[in-house]
Amino acid sequence: MSQPPQAIYIDDLHAPQVFADEVSGYWVNAGCVHITFDASRVDHSSDKCPVHRAAVLRVTLPIPIAQVLAVSLYDFLKQRGLAPSPGNGH
Repeated sequence: MSQPPQAIYIDDLHAPQVFADEVSGYWVNAGCVHITFDASRVDHSSDKCPVHRAAVLRVTLPIPIAQVLAVSLYDFLKQRGLAPSPGNGH
């Protein structure tokens, strides 16, 4: 059986970049994993400057791609001595 042609990678310098300091949740539906990322936001309109959490990005991945991401991210962190300890997460 012949392999389909491999896609050419194009690096888009204008691709959006998002900073998130927390993952607020996961959801599985219709064969996809949905991940919501949050960031702290300070309300400077108040003298007390309360801090709120805001969803800044939602990513939806087919389950096989989410599995590849989980394993490859773990391997990447482990190679750099940053592997998470069991039970540290959602």
